[in-house]
Amino acid sequence: MPQRAPGYSSGRLASLDGLRACSIVLVLLGHLAGARHFLSFETINRVGDLGNLGVRVFFVISGFLITGLLAAERSKTGRVDLTAFYIRRALRIFPAFLVFLAGAVILSRAGFAWLDRRDFLQAVTYTFNYRGPTPNFSLRHLWSLAVEEQFYLIWPLTFASLAVANGRRALGAVLMVVPILRVAIPMVVPGYIDYIPTAFESVCDALATGCLAALLLPELRRSAWVQRIIFSRLFPLAIALVWVANRQSDHPKFFWMICIPLMNVLIALLMIRYVERPSLPFGRFLNTRPMVAIGTLSYSLYLWQQLFLIQFRAPVSVLQAFPGNVIAALACAAASYRFVETPFLRLKTRFEVNKKSRASVEARLPESGTVVPVFTAEASGQP
Repeated sequence: MPQRAPGYSSGRLASLDGLRACSIVLVLLGHLAGARHFLSFETINRVGDLGNLGVRVFFVISGFLITGLLAAERSKTGRVDLTAFYIRRALRIFPAFLVFLAGAVILSRAGFAWLDRRDFLQAVTYTFNYRGPTPNFSLRHLWSLAVEEQFYLIWPLTFASLAVANGRRALGAVLMVVPILRVAIPMVVPGYIDYIPTAFESVCDALATGCLAALLLPELRRSAWVQRIIFSRLFPLAIALVWVANRQSDHPKFFWMICIPLMNVLIALLMIRYVERPSLPFGRFLNTRPMVAIGTLSYSLYLWQQLFLIQFRAPVSVLQAFPGNVIAALACAAASYRFVETPFLRLKTRFEVNKKSRASVEARLPESGTVVPVFTAEASGQP
């Protein structure tokens, strides 16, 4: 019987809830900027766009987990059941999302949020990443959920139709082409520059990096020099490199072509480091109860936070000033997780590959023969 790979236990991947917690905290800090009783925009902006960085981490994690789920299923059963996959995704994403939209409509009728018909239409069709410039911040964060849904439509179908090696090549092509597109398209269509931060074709390389990390994980485990680098005592300095790269947005072409790919790769390697070795100092922090709790709430918290944290509405109420805005967002997220997400998560287990056990099990990727963990559907939910 193969040994359990390090870093995985009892149905969830170690450290990933903590990494999701880091992601949502970055989003919260970025969106709190300028709130009454909190730091100013100028202070927060000195460290770059924290909200976008937080979403980037979510994308890398999402690509890694979804690809791991797909690869593990194909290894176990010889195929990918796309119908079951999409049912699981729908049960994970749609209920909390629809409840949030209903809440946003109610709050807008009370004058607390601002919605218009186009916002609502693009929200329910998951096309908000092509909304373009808008003064309405109440739903603007839904651009990232639109990117995720577009990813769910494209990548599982692609993965199911390709061999693992061809999937790797396709992902490699994405990583090479997307940075060029970010620079080239605005030269031809100047107005496209407004869509670069949100359009699928300009941000999907973060997702592709996570996907490729999952498919390359067996080779990364076997490579002695990669192991030495990732698990070096100095590798946490990569966090500082990510911070420096994230501050370069004032130099757009350099940022789009060099800094974004660098951040994607470093985030993926940091993720692997702490998933594989949760016993490392920062890994232990990621797996503390508070971090796991925040990470567990991350999807609902991401949905609700913008209604309370973004400060471009007047008048400012106690629920839009710090810390009342954070408390309100956390309360809504906790209620959503308890009364909406949890029942549907239970229902979702009926469509998992292994219905008898929620625990992680071992599988072999067809082309590598290397033992890797099956990724559980429970561990894959995030914005």
